[in-house]
Amino acid sequence: MHEATAALGRLDAHLVIGDEDEQIAAAQADVDLVIFDGHGYLDEVRIGRLSVTKLRTTTKGVTAPGFVLGCCWGAAQPFMNALAACLDAPTALLGCDGIARFEYAEPLFVALLRQLANCAPERLSPEGMKKIMNMSLATVTAAHPHRDWARWQVMQLTPGD
Repeated sequence: MHEATAALGRLDAHLVIGDEDEQIAAAQADVDLVIFDGHGYLDEVRIGRLSVTKLRTTTKGVTAPGFVLGCCWGAAQPFMNALAACLDAPTALLGCDGIARFEYAEPLFVALLRQLANCAPERLSPEGMKKIMNMSLATVTAAHPHRDWARWQVMQLTPGD
């Protein structure tokens, strides 16, 4: 992550590997993009040990205009429903509807961060983030044409969808 953004010098990226409270705080931060990655569990709608529904606390939810669920099943309906219930503002979601193979993460996330770094410094809208996510998918599809990128989807979520 830092290698992809340092050369561009236009992103302030933070990698959070912490306990549940730190992960929730990171998801609720006033940022343009949140990327949650790890093992996704469809039956429990969680990433690692964190239930997606915990991204909403009693006082706050997610406001980032872009959200990536890099885990398996991140674009499946249960994950989308859980994330929508945690939103305080609309967001563009990038996720995989199926198994998200680990070797897809690096090229996709690097392309996404590079696209984001090339944007104007003002806060992005969910529509702008959706465009960036689609351009990033097009970039990795062209660079890695033998991989199955069709499961990766970009969609718009609004609070309570």
